[in-house]
Parts: sequence; C-alpha cells; structure tokens
Amino acid sequence: MQDLDEVQVLVTAVGEYTLSTLGAENLAGLRVTLDPSEMSCHVTVALSDNSDDNQKKAITSLLEVEDIYFDELVMGFSLVNSLEDEESPRASIPQYSHA
Repeated sequence: MQDLDEVQVLVTAVGEYTLSTLGAENLAGLRVTLDPSEMSCHVTVALSDNSDDNQKKAITSLLEVEDIYFDELVMGFSLVNSLEDEESPRASIPQYSHA
C-alpha cells in the first residue's frame, strides 16, 4: 500500500488530468475517489449538457484517462445528472472534486 500523501497526489493528478481532458466548461461537476487498499479509482462525472453526443465524447475522453493510468490503477466511471444525487464519499477516502 502506498503512503497517504502519494495516494492524494495520485488522485489529484487523475482529477486534474480528467478535468483537462473533459474540459471544465463541459462539466457541472467531477469527483474522483481512490481506494488505496485496492488501488482502485472511481470517476463520477456530471456533464453540463447530457446530450447523447456529449456523453459519447465524455466516454471517449474517460477511456483516454484510463489508458494513461492503466499500470497504476483500476478505474471505473459513472455519468450522472448531478453530483448532489450521488452519495458523498467517506472523508477518509482520498478524493478530488471540481464543481
């Protein structure tokens, strides 16, 4: 298991890269959580426009993010209408958020 500081750096890097890949202007919210015991990461995305075309673009971008971190993390993704609809992660789980 990695040191907590290293884990926070990793989750922040994933979050910032995801944000730059998707584009902040396209997002209503972004949350990245990382379970350090399993080195698994979950990215929750709320798009500002949930059209089919934008969802397809987001999925393509998220797969690019997954490719970048393939050797370090197991990643999962969710597209949601709003981050408020989702359960907030426990405070002890390293996370990155953008609203």
